[in-house]
Amino acid sequence: MFTPESAKTKVRDTLVANAAKYYGAVPTVAPVAIGDIACNVQSVFTQIVPSAQTETPLVDVRTNGLAGVPTPTGAALTQTITLVFTTSASIYVGGGIYPGSLSITRAGVTLTDAGGILKNGAASVGTVDYENGILALTENVFGTSGGTHTATYIPADIPDMVSNSFGINVTAESRRLSYALTLPSVPLRNTLSVSYLANGRWYILRENGVGVLAGSDAAYGVGTLSYTTGSVSLTLGALPDVGSALIFQFFTSNTAGITTNTDLFNGAKLYAPLNTSGNLSEEPGATRIIAGSLLVSWSVGGVAKTATDDGLGNLTGDATGTVNYTDGVAYVSPNALPATGTTFMLNTTGAAPVTAPAVNIFGGFIGDPLIRPGTVSMTVAAQFNYSTSYPYADLRIEPAAKTRNIGVTDDGNGHLQFLDDVHGMVQVGTVNYATGEINVNASVSLARADVQGPSIIVGAGQFSSTFLWNGSPIGGWPGSGDLRIRTVTFVPQSVAVQYIVAAGGAGSVSIQVNHYQTKTILAPNYILRGASFKVGAGNTYAQLVDGTLVKNPDYATGVGTPAGSVASAMGIITVTSWATGVAPTITGWRGLQSPPSDPLTAPFMNSALMFRTAASPIRPSSMSVQGPLQDGTQFNVTSDVNGKFISSRVKGKVDYEYGTVQLFFVNELGNPAHAIDLSHLGIAGLTTMPADLCRITTLRYNAVTYSYLPLDASILGIDPVRLPTDGRVPIFNAGDFAVLGHTEVEGPLTGTNGLTVNCGRTRLSRVRVLDAAGAVISTGYAANLEAGTVTFSNVSGYAQPVTVEHRIEDMAQISDVQISGQIAFTRQITTPIRRARFCPPPWWPATSGPMSPTSSTRRHGTARGRTPSAARPQPVPTTPSSRPSRLRTRVPPPSDGRSSSPTRPPST
Repeated sequence: MFTPESAKTKVRDTLVANAAKYYGAVPTVAPVAIGDIACNVQSVFTQIVPSAQTETPLVDVRTNGLAGVPTPTGAALTQTITLVFTTSASIYVGGGIYPGSLSITRAGVTLTDAGGILKNGAASVGTVDYENGILALTENVFGTSGGTHTATYIPADIPDMVSNSFGINVTAESRRLSYALTLPSVPLRNTLSVSYLANGRWYILRENGVGVLAGSDAAYGVGTLSYTTGSVSLTLGALPDVGSALIFQFFTSNTAGITTNTDLFNGAKLYAPLNTSGNLSEEPGATRIIAGSLLVSWSVGGVAKTATDDGLGNLTGDATGTVNYTDGVAYVSPNALPATGTTFMLNTTGAAPVTAPAVNIFGGFIGDPLIRPGTVSMTVAAQFNYSTSYPYADLRIEPAAKTRNIGVTDDGNGHLQFLDDVHGMVQVGTVNYATGEINVNASVSLARADVQGPSIIVGAGQFSSTFLWNGSPIGGWPGSGDLRIRTVTFVPQSVAVQYIVAAGGAGSVSIQVNHYQTKTILAPNYILRGASFKVGAGNTYAQLVDGTLVKNPDYATGVGTPAGSVASAMGIITVTSWATGVAPTITGWRGLQSPPSDPLTAPFMNSALMFRTAASPIRPSSMSVQGPLQDGTQFNVTSDVNGKFISSRVKGKVDYEYGTVQLFFVNELGNPAHAIDLSHLGIAGLTTMPADLCRITTLRYNAVTYSYLPLDASILGIDPVRLPTDGRVPIFNAGDFAVLGHTEVEGPLTGTNGLTVNCGRTRLSRVRVLDAAGAVISTGYAANLEAGTVTFSNVSGYAQPVTVEHRIEDMAQISDVQISGQIAFTRQITTPIRRARFCPPPWWPATSGPMSPTSSTRRHGTARGRTPSAARPQPVPTTPSSRPSRLRTRVPPPSDGRSSSPTRPPST
């Protein structure tokens, strides 16, 4: 069927070759001493052809470069979803999904998620929108008909996050391919990114949500992250450039906390707050409620329902709940929720309270005997103290003590008590009803857990880790148990005490209930995000981003029935739509407490950060950063021409070439104990200053970057296709030979016969004498290069005065070249070069290759990748310069690539 061809197969390959060999000379930026094996020059590139520059402004860019990511709001949920799930019909599971936690099963087929992809085994069959909780198929793995799907996932929300951003400076000593370190805190999944600069280009490795770091190409490098310890192992695709930095950016898992059913007020049940003023409100009522006197009544379908208080602050009967006797508020949770608009009657036995204006809390007397039990109340200043028994030197608690006023009441049995946020009533003293004497204990040990407790900080500066009091590892240290210590103390004080002597008459108010509430206890200044829960069977509620509460979101469209609202800052959920007759018990609660964006109230801040700009290089003096500090002070700092940020509250520096930025927030009037060393910034007069704090997610920067546009080939006379886009080419490469040289001048002086001029240094490479007109004199003198002297023997005909130029040189082979300008050699330099310039040895041919329009000396170019001579640009012959580099500078090309006169090599 087939006839083989007799012709042989031709195999062709293409080799990448440089367009030409390039030579040049550049000044050094520091002296080179005998014994040095490296030097630093201004640049290892030269502008081979002129090119225009184009500028790009960067406006209001986030310094962390990160977007919010889904964060778990609680334990895994299981949903039973019956509908059609095909390539044309998606599923909405009811809220956000935490990456890596999803599985959906039907008829023996189980799909899981990995990096936003739905997978059936190893095959990709769909996508996952984690933020919105939407599943979509690209293959009909369940067929085209409807069915029952079981979806299990960890619900998630995207809170306002606090990011970590720091860097590791790359030096000649620290430069390597592999890095291993432990991050100051464990990143959330799918948030860690590592940026590094190699050969002038930034590469990024991102963590994929399963602990693997990778780039968009496998050649960029790989790494791993441990979610347990925060340890990172990296292998880069290339050695990072010296002078740059590895930039680590991620969201920490310590910034947001999961709320649970135990954090819900009133026994995790929906409740109606009824006060003695006749309002559906938690605000204090007009009169107090006497313990044991409250009767709550209502009617359901003509059947009377009642609940009473037990004198200990609890409701019993057809409703459960709690009673705040002092404020006159009852929190009522009917055993079966009645229809909206039901009227409740609040019957109380009230009496006008009596006030004793100044009673010592330590053994003071109220002033009346025969006080009614359960009616004593007062407001006392208390100090809550936090400490640990963990012997860690760099551990601190902020704040270690909180002073606040607490309401102290009696329990009807002679005990004084206050309501601890999580642990209920705590006894703090006694009251004698017969004599009116009160006694508050000076100090009381409390249960350790405290949602509103302080932060525990381990470490210092940008490498510190911050934990919530309840989320700290020392709350359950392996082998040591709970090492937290929490107490409340009272100082001597006189307070106003309210009490009742005799019972008053009966009173009642009626209140129409058209909504119920639930409330979660939040850490100070935190907000509630991603709340979801169930009340009864088949009644699911979910919080939307705008604070709306919806009921029973549709699995196919995601649309739910508006059913209330969420006051995120207070943690209060208001429910306006419910199924009548169901129990008020809340099940399946999920919620996230997240720090707010406002830096005045945000609990997690940073005193320093390091980041990189979205593009580089940057125009000098074009970089500005703005934002607020923790005390609300707004700053807007601009870098100077040297890349320094210098203001009263912000110090730092920017590398214009690489786009790396370091910022430190300070306060001259701050605590000296928090002083940090800033001398490494190189700002005149700056040594140490007290650190201040700033929430770095609020920061934005502006900058102007630039790039090169090559000119038309017909104008250049050379095809720029094979040249870099910016027209720059490397003039130094490993394996090349280079000459370090330095020229100095003696004179002008009057030359006389027999005069010997001492050049002040030995082992000269050459000497020449110039007359008053700058012409070279070739006769009438003798130079001793080894001794460094010039002796005149016949000065007749000289145009006086004369000048003696002398030069020293040293040649070495190059072993390494960095784009930062550092060049290393294979041997030590044997001649001191005060301010050197690279130049070729005089025996190298002047026609061996092209040179930069801005160069006037030549050096040997690379021997690699030579092209046929016909393809090479024509060489530009030059004479090596002997002018002293300390007296001349290289003139750069115009920034826009334009010139007002014909191109010629400028003086150097």
